[in-house]
Amino acid sequence: RGYSMMLVTRTFGEIEIDSSNVIFFKNGLPGFPEDKRFVVIYDNTEPSDNVFCWLQSIDDGDTAFPMLNTVSIIKDYQPSIPKEELGDLQGAKEEDLLIFNIVVIPEDPKKTTVNLKAPVLIDTNKKVGKQVIVENPNYKIRHYVIDEIKK
Repeated sequence: RGYSMMLVTRTFGEIEIDSSNVIFFKNGLPGFPEDKRFVVIYDNTEPSDNVFCWLQSIDDGDTAFPMLNTVSIIKDYQPSIPKEELGDLQGAKEEDLLIFNIVVIPEDPKKTTVNLKAPVLIDTNKKVGKQVIVENPNYKIRHYVIDEIKK
């Protein structure tokens, strides 16, 4: 275990996090290169029990991304990731790798989309993450979540 940290966020207010849960993104996320340290905030204790979670920046309390545990809804989602995209995640064991996708929730929640083209990979053992681009043309940047829920 690490040490306890207090973080002031726009989405969650003041929260306490454990430093051992901090995930380092060497290059940040596209559009957010300054944000390199994040924590994943779950509703449930076990990561696999969560359909939705949040990727909260520690470097900027105003930056948080809703994410979807995509395989919990899209059972056949298997992004094929080019080795050069893996970077710091090379050598990650499959059981240590979590795959999430960033969600965009507009005013009309029925139009919520998930970015299947650029999954967020997190190595829970090494505590590093990276957003990568997959080459599968069937995966869209704006995939409607409601279409999957209806299936």
